[in-house]
Amino acid sequence: MFFCTAKNDPDEQEKTRMILLSPATDKEKLLESLELAALRKGNPEEYKRRIQEAPKRKWLMNRIYSLRQWGIREIILPDYGIQKVLDRFVKEHSDLVARHQRDLPRIFCLIKAHALLNCFNREKNEKADTIIATEADIDAGFNLYKEGESSKNIGCLQLPFSYSCYC
Repeated sequence: MFFCTAKNDPDEQEKTRMILLSPATDKEKLLESLELAALRKGNPEEYKRRIQEAPKRKWLMNRIYSLRQWGIREIILPDYGIQKVLDRFVKEHSDLVARHQRDLPRIFCLIKAHALLNCFNREKNEKADTIIATEADIDAGFNLYKEGESSKNIGCLQLPFSYSCYC
């Protein structure tokens, strides 16, 4: 589910039940967004050309297309991986609270997302549409979760847009 808002202070339901992707709001980022908005309003054709030719956008579109062609429907962790994730989570959160019941499944989702983005380097199981996550995916999932941990302590899990993964 995608929920878009310009409000900087999400309500309690949004804070505890969603992963929020938060763009940077530093001066440099704001200036870049204003320059892009000016180009879009001042010269729509140049704006479209620049967007269409952006190398990172092209890379992302090709990656998404390739992922769809690969036909992955499920990502699983090997049995040892499931226990490893649980043990690591409990070790890192010695004082368990209710919100951790939502955070642990989020880590599994981040692990699976990383595996999917790197599916071309992942083993398939006997089903052709299922790949097996690796140690690298587990580490990446925890690392991404940790990136949002400071905001989690104020009630939500905010992740930066700039996250990238290469394995």
